[in-house]
Amino acid sequence: MAHVPERLAVKASGRLAKPSILFIFLLLTTVRAFAGGVTLAWDPVTDPALSGYMVHYGPSAGNYAAKIDAGNTTNYVASNLVEGATYHFAVTAYDASRAESGFSNNVSTVVPYSTPVANFSASTTFGPAPLAMNFVNASTGNITNYAWTFGDGTTSTLKDPSHVYFAAGVYTVTLQVTGPGGNNNANKSVTVVPPVVPPVVPPVPPPVPPVVPPPPPSSTTEGYIDLVGCAGIHGWAWNGANDDPVSVDIYSDDVHVATTLADKWRIDLAERGKGNGMHALYLPTPAEAQDGKAHSISARYAGTTVDLTYSPQTVTCAAPAPIPPVIPPVVPPPVPPVVGATCPCSLWSDAAAPELVADPDGSAVELGVKFKSDENGLITGIRYYKSEENTGTHVGSLWTSGG
Repeated sequence: MAHVPERLAVKASGRLAKPSILFIFLLLTTVRAFAGGVTLAWDPVTDPALSGYMVHYGPSAGNYAAKIDAGNTTNYVASNLVEGATYHFAVTAYDASRAESGFSNNVSTVVPYSTPVANFSASTTFGPAPLAMNFVNASTGNITNYAWTFGDGTTSTLKDPSHVYFAAGVYTVTLQVTGPGGNNNANKSVTVVPPVVPPVVPPVPPPVPPVVPPPPPSSTTEGYIDLVGCAGIHGWAWNGANDDPVSVDIYSDDVHVATTLADKWRIDLAERGKGNGMHALYLPTPAEAQDGKAHSISARYAGTTVDLTYSPQTVTCAAPAPIPPVIPPVVPPPVPPVVGATCPCSLWSDAAAPELVADPDGSAVELGVKFKSDENGLITGIRYYKSEENTGTHVGSLWTSGG
């Protein structure tokens, strides 16, 4: 802070440029210090020989290394001084020949520090998360400390920090600079938007080669649908040139249901000179057409829209009868052995017969019976009950109690 000394008159005498002797009294009355400078004021000299005043200053009293011509005024502002340094001041008066009087009283003061001014720049203030930023300090003044707050709960004390914002939002970045002269703040707003999601580009499928339809039947190709019935589709097709089989597409109500080859032998084709006669076709009536409703059955040369002769034909077929459930045969209980009977003997009597003699199910089944012999003997044969409809092959096996 400025130091104002007691009012002290300093008597200075000396020979000025004029022939007379000038006696003056100087009193440096006021000194006010501010950042980087000092304001000085003193009492005026009333001698008519006065031409102006010199301000002397230096690091200690009486050691005035510099002086400034203040002109004929009683105050002066000394600027560009070193902040934090101590200065001593004294004033002299001079006449027209620039002869100076003695020094006034000495005053001293410490030049205070100026308050630093905070300022900074940012690499950006807008962008999608995660947003990486660099901050460059542009503050001025005597600074001893940097304090950054980024608005998301994080801080830094670096002069030029970097920071990354991971979440969208509006953040206030504050820089506070501190020095001997105090502190000062600067703010900037940063807007972070949600991350940019790149559009999902579906993979480009490989090019599909164009479907080249088979050539239409030649003028020598001929084919017929002889019959479309509930039991099947009959017809023939021949290319008229060789015995390569012809492919035929079958449609039910214009919906493709099957493809077959006309490669079956028919004696009438051979007798009529249709190649080797191996050009007939047959396939069961499609299940889609067996629902009791009328359906249009078409036969076309494969891959074309050309129908065989007498195609299409309409057919109405009832749905197939449901398959009756399989009823397992009732096996009669074994006849207990007759004690004392003579052998050869059997588990069942010769008159024993199953309750269900024949079953339309053609699937194989495996039946077995567990028995125990009360007397030692040999197994000499296995007898089956077979109806006239049962013409299959039967295999018998005999296991011990251990399997």
